[in-house]
Amino acid sequence: MNTDAIESMVRDVLSRMNSLQGDAPAAAPAAGGTSPQRKG
Repeated sequence: MNTDAIESMVRDVLSRMNSLQGDAPAAAPAAGGTSPQRKG
């Protein structure tokens, strides 16, 4: 598996978790060259 595939999977999981928590979809960008850093 390459980095792009792993990043895609991670983004998908994070977006699903955010959806379950009721967060805004904008918090999980679908595309991006670099990995988004979560600020919490």
